Amino acid sequence: SLSPGIDRLTLGTNLGATVSAVVGQPYGVLTGNAPYQSHDTLLVNPTNGRTIADPNVVLGNFHPKWIGSLGSSVRYGNFDLSFLFTVKYGGVIYSASYGRANFAGNTVASLYGRDEWLMSAVILGESDQERMGNGQAISTGTTPYADASRPKGARYPDAYFPLVDDHGNYILDKNGRMQPGVKSKIWMNPTTYESDMVLNNTPAITFDATNIKLSELIFGYSLPKNVLGRTPIQSTRLAFVGRNLWTLLKHTPQGIDPEAANTTGNAQGIEAGGSFPYAIYGFDLKVTF
Repeated sequence: SLSPGIDRLTLGTNLGATVSAVVGQPYGVLTGNAPYQSHDTLLVNPTNGRTIADPNVVLGNFHPKWIGSLGSSVRYGNFDLSFLFTVKYGGVIYSASYGRANFAGNTVASLYGRDEWLMSAVILGESDQERMGNGQAISTGTTPYADASRPKGARYPDAYFPLVDDHGNYILDKNGRMQPGVKSKIWMNPTTYESDMVLNNTPAITFDATNIKLSELIFGYSLPKNVLGRTPIQSTRLAFVGRNLWTLLKHTPQGIDPEAANTTGNAQGIEAGGSFPYAIYGFDLKVTF
């Protein structure tokens, strides 16, 4: 529980995601803006085809449902080998890095609509109105654009404009939610489309943080006592040590570590500007006198 009169305490935020302690929820809830939906139908802005932000949608919780490990060690002669696999099941991670990479055009996903936009905007010189399916303006309105079906950039599939009455007012359902009206035919600049991923479509860059890793591998060799002879050394062991060597399972994009964190404090579950996953190699020398 929180102090009287307070039902939410913000622990941290980055771009479109917020980590909070919420009364009645497990500690560490991630929320953010999500595309506005009426049941399973996506609603978009009728002026530009972009998402309509639905605020404070629960994205998940950064805590895994359970964690575990499996390790063992074997010895043969003077050689020894040990390994440790770690498992984290459940939890989510919001990747601001991936959102920014999409916006900057540095991901495979950001290629969507790029060639079609280049053809439309640069080579053919089509206008925004033509990309909305509108042709020539006439006295009674606007004619349909003759080549409206050709892809001209990026857009949300099966998206609709909110339903409005004759005066342009939204027609809401019994729960006070907007309803789908006319289907959207607007093609957008891919940069505009991907910018929604940064602030208004946080579910698109929030991932299952489940992962399985080979977290440690140690291979050692101990010198036989007869080699040490009459020296004051009782034993000598040299070992190769590797950590974070192999990720067997993860659901984050390539280059995004599912265990990354933006802070060592309470606002876990947010990755922003983290380094690429990396392994650590080293040697361990132990000499006993």
